[in-house]
Formats: sequence, structure tokens, C-alpha cells
Amino acid sequence: MSEKKTNPRSYEDTIASDIFHALEAAHEQGTDVDAGFDHSPMGVGGAEIFYMFYSKKALNETKMPTALKKRLGLYNVLASIMHGDKPMGVFLVCSLHVKFSEIKDESQIRKGIQKKDVYRFKDMFADIVRQNMQYQPGTEPTQ
Repeated sequence: MSEKKTNPRSYEDTIASDIFHALEAAHEQGTDVDAGFDHSPMGVGGAEIFYMFYSKKALNETKMPTALKKRLGLYNVLASIMHGDKPMGVFLVCSLHVKFSEIKDESQIRKGIQKKDVYRFKDMFADIVRQNMQYQPGTEPTQ
């Protein structure tokens, strides 16, 4: 009897799935997804993730760095990490050349995934959670 090897999903696939399901949920709730919206999927260890779904036009009206504005697609998903009230980083995780309302499956999202930013986002979030889990209040090392 042969065992089938299963390919574990890459982190990019996981992010694409999260984005697709957030779009589906927002659409089902009657949100005009093309107008833009925010989604907060989780918080762990004192850090929270926020996904921001916005068009290039809307993002160009912000004080976002020019280097980031140059990388924007027609529609974009940014991931933001907040630790308490402090913003830790904003990452362009997906840049699309179609409207959010035209997305029909995860593969369309996957094509727009910005791998470098996805892994920078993942690493920062993991570091914040790891640090916060090590040093819970009252558990700091004493001298």
C-alpha cells in the first residue's frame, strides 16, 4: 500500500485563502467590496492583524510612501499589524488587476500575492507573538 504525499499549503496559499474568504464574507454581508473595507481576522499574544481592502485610487489619496504607491495594482490588500495601540507595520500582501467584485476563486488572489511582503508580514507577526508569549506580565526574569 503506497502512501500519498500531501503538499502542505504554502503561506502564500493560506493568505490567498484568507483574503478570498474575507471578500466572500463581506460580499455576503452586503458590503460594496469595490468601495473598500477593513477586516480583522485575528489577534494573538497582544498583536492584531488587520486586512485593508482598497483601490489604488483610494490608497493614492493617503500619505502612504511613494515607493509603496508605485507597487499598487488596481485593487489591493494590505496587512497591518497592531501591538496594543502601536502600529508595527503595513505590508502590501496582494495587488490585483481586477475589481474585488470580479474575484471568483482563490487562484485569482494567488496570482496577486506579493511574496516578499507576505513573508515580511509573517515574520514580524511571528516575532511579536513569540516575544509576547515569552514575557507575559509577571513572568519576566528577575535579577
